[in-house]
Amino acid sequence: MLVDIGVNVRQIIASGGFTKSDLWLQVMADALNRELVLPVWGETSALGAAFWALLSARGGEGLEKAGDFVKLGDSCRPNPESVEIYNRMYPLFEKLYQSLEKSFDEVAALQAELGRQNGEMQGHLGRHSRGGGSPEKPGNTGFPPSRE
Repeated sequence: MLVDIGVNVRQIIASGGFTKSDLWLQVMADALNRELVLPVWGETSALGAAFWALLSARGGEGLEKAGDFVKLGDSCRPNPESVEIYNRMYPLFEKLYQSLEKSFDEVAALQAELGRQNGEMQGHLGRHSRGGGSPEKPGNTGFPPSRE
């Protein structure tokens, strides 16, 4: 997939919540057909935010040293049999997406309409709506958001 869009990826460093799941790591490695390398410190978002703040304070100086702050640990390699299955499935996914894409605006409009209707219904139901609301506003559960 990455090659199809002209991206030459040398290394993928995975971070965040999904790295706690061996299944998701394997699915991503297989779908991308690339090894995923895991930082020793799995949650690197805060580190990245702190690093960008430091770069900003220094006027961008030191960007090339960003990698020095992330120590790498385990990795997950793609399974060749699964890669072959994903390679066969991807063209079908593209066809399905393109055929469904025409309906996205209609789905969004229907969701908005139903959300408005649900909000109006919430106002008529009073304390019998989901969750019973609060003493200050019986029936106001906060979902969907009130228009008051």
